[in-house]
Amino acid sequence: MNSKDITNLLKSELNSQIPDVLSRIDIHSIEILDQPKTRWIVALKQRFASITLVLIASSMLIVGIISLQNNPQNPVEVPMTLTAEKTYSFSAISSSALLNSIDLQVSTQDTMVLLSNMMQQETKMKQQLGLLNPYFNMIELFISSGTNLEFTEPVASTIAGYDFQVSYQIINLNLDTATYLFHYKEEVINGEVHTTGILILEQKQFFLEGVKVVNGDQTVITTKTYSDIALKNTHYVEFISTEIQNLQWFEYNVYQSSERTEKSTVYLETIGETIRIRLKYENEISDLQVELKATRMEENGLSKIKAEYEYDDGMYKEKGNILVSVIVDPIQNTNQYFYQVTNINGDKDDYMGGRGHMDYGRDKDDDDEEDDDHGRSDEFKP
Repeated sequence: MNSKDITNLLKSELNSQIPDVLSRIDIHSIEILDQPKTRWIVALKQRFASITLVLIASSMLIVGIISLQNNPQNPVEVPMTLTAEKTYSFSAISSSALLNSIDLQVSTQDTMVLLSNMMQQETKMKQQLGLLNPYFNMIELFISSGTNLEFTEPVASTIAGYDFQVSYQIINLNLDTATYLFHYKEEVINGEVHTTGILILEQKQFFLEGVKVVNGDQTVITTKTYSDIALKNTHYVEFISTEIQNLQWFEYNVYQSSERTEKSTVYLETIGETIRIRLKYENEISDLQVELKATRMEENGLSKIKAEYEYDDGMYKEKGNILVSVIVDPIQNTNQYFYQVTNINGDKDDYMGGRGHMDYGRDKDDDDEEDDDHGRSDEFKP
């Protein structure tokens, strides 16, 4: 037997004795796994991913903070609320300022000044500044430097017939300091707290009657402020404070000859490091509406009121800015408001308005005895 025959014989025996298992294997069912990785590499990648997420979040936070600081168009507004005692003082001082400025405006024939100014008018807002001037007198009282209204806590009154007194200190646009004193007493009638008080302002007195009603989470304080007892029901300012869940707003209704002639709504808030007053004014006679957002600002070493306004008289609408500074009237030697109005179209106007009882900045060198007697004072006493 040769070698070829032997080879064929061996192949035949192998095929008959060894089973064919290869054809029975399902190739598609075999799963090929990746080569195992060491644990420290996996842990390192997980740690790197976490650090990356933290860095991204931190970067976004920093960018957000910088954007807020560099974007004055989106300031943070924080509403302000006052205690009941401070609300009464706020009511007495602001209502007296409003009432006194309206009386002064009428007595000095401010309307004639307004009409003469209308001869040269570029903005719609200019002709309304005569009506709004008393409210700027009121606004100046409450935009002193800082973010707090400087009311003291109640102490015993120094005037017979009253139990408590609260003082309020301001730094006006002339950087003069003035202190207002409000004396009052309280009594509870049928579960309601009734308050009567008096504010002494230079040589003038203003009287206040008020009541506080608490109903659940709502507190409402209503006051009436007047300067003439004989006209208390015909010529006065009604003030309504409403507070609900840490939000407080103030409404003013001005009555002349028993008819309401105008009204406004005021919100106090802090914006950054300053106090801002939001005021919505409505005139009952002319169907006029004006919204103001007023803050105090410093420009070229002078303190001014800066206000954004929106004007609507039913026929025309206008938006713009108002800058209010204090200048001396060379004829009367009294301080006046000087208004500079610029609307969104770039049109400009200016206007002069009376400053009411905010006129503390008269010339100290004036030899007029009347000025010596009735000039500025750090404290108003009866």
